Amino acid sequence: MKYYIASKLILKDKVIEIQKRLAEMGYYPTFDWTEIPDITPYDKHKEECSKRGEIEIKAVIDADFFLLFADKDGFTSHLEAGAALAAMKINGKPKFYVIKENKDSPWFYVKGVIECEDVEDFFKRLENE
Repeated sequence: MKYYIASKLILKDKVIEIQKRLAEMGYYPTFDWTEIPDITPYDKHKEECSKRGEIEIKAVIDADFFLLFADKDGFTSHLEAGAALAAMKINGKPKFYVIKENKDSPWFYVKGVIECEDVEDFFKRLENE
């Protein structure tokens, strides 16, 4: 199965750890943004932002499941989440999981989104499918 993880950049190390666990379970990413350099500030890297945006949207659509660390911050994770929701509604996938980094996130109330208390809860839900 293929997946995509959306998170703000500051959680990169956490995302890498999750990816290691997923690899042990036989899952692989459609795109691994943790392996590429940061391009902030975005207004100084407009062309690269455009290219990455296209790559990331395609990767989200190609994923079997999508994991979001919900947070008030994180510009690109909001774009990725929007693409995942649209794909889920149109194509029936990716399955959309959200981890409660931000307790006030509106993502928890969208029909079809699977709310996870933390990373361990996400893995339990994934294993029970």
